[in-house]
Formats: sequence, structure tokens, C-alpha cells
Amino acid sequence: SIDPQPSQASPLASSTRNLVIPKRTLTQGVSYTVAFTVSQGGVSATATTLLRVARSKPIARLSGGDRLVSLSGDPRIISLDASSSYTPSAPRASRAGSVSYSWACERGVRSGAAQVGTQRFNCSLVVAPGASLGDGTLRVHSGRLLAHTKTASPSGNATTVTHGCE
Repeated sequence: SIDPQPSQASPLASSTRNLVIPKRTLTQGVSYTVAFTVSQGGVSATATTLLRVARSKPIARLSGGDRLVSLSGDPRIISLDASSSYTPSAPRASRAGSVSYSWACERGVRSGAAQVGTQRFNCSLVVAPGASLGDGTLRVHSGRLLAHTKTASPSGNATTVTHGCE
């Protein structure tokens, strides 16, 4: 037997040596006590165990960030797409709505020719006009990225190294 009973049409019970619990039957964040009783004649013994159903970590997938782009020339939109990210424990039909997105932008910090670290900056400074930071696609405007890089660099003419979008 299982206590508390999972929310489904019929309670889980089995009269065999194996108890099979269908996927997504148990609720995340709930602990269940499973009891197994074996009987022979008028004698019986019971063993119990505790099942803790943990929440699964989301899977972050990013496409479009694996290329080198030039910031010179006519401004264009650079798209980073994370819309294929999902939570494995969510039913397939609702996976798209099971995650929320948060973007972080960084620029390379140099001392002479050496890159010595990164510095975060507000992504809204470089997104395309009308673009949102709350959905699965970050649309970066190359002209704004270049302008932000020049105003953020001591010499005013450094290029940006972008990496670490999350």
C-alpha cells in the first residue's frame, strides 16, 4: 500500500511481488510511505520504506550563440533561442509552459591584450527595439551592442566578447 494515495482514479495496490508505479503518478515534493506485507498461513510480516519525490532540474538549451559575429557594418539582429528548454518532470504537452526565462549578459574585460574577466550588464541595453527579456528568445541589436561596448570601455573602441548567456 502507499500512503498518501497518489491522485489518480484508482488507488495503487498490488497482490504480486512487484509494485509498478506509472510515470507521473506521484506528486513532486510529496513523501510517500510504501508498505509491503507478506503472509504465509496465519503469520505475516510488513516492511515499509519512504519514497521522496524530488523536483527535477530544468534542462537549459541554447541555440544561436555558437558563432562569431562582426559588429561592424549595418546593424542586424542576433537571436539567441532558449525556447527548447524544458522541465523533464512536466508532461510533454505542457513542457513549453513549465519554465521561465532569465537572461544575463556579460562583456569581456581586458587589461592590454589579455582578457582578465567579465562584467555583467543589463541586457535591456542591447536588445532589439520592442524585444522582450521574459521569453525564450533574446534578440540582440548589433548596433546597440557595439554602442554599449564603446561607452563601457575605457578607450571607447574596444570590442565585446560575449559569452555566458544563461
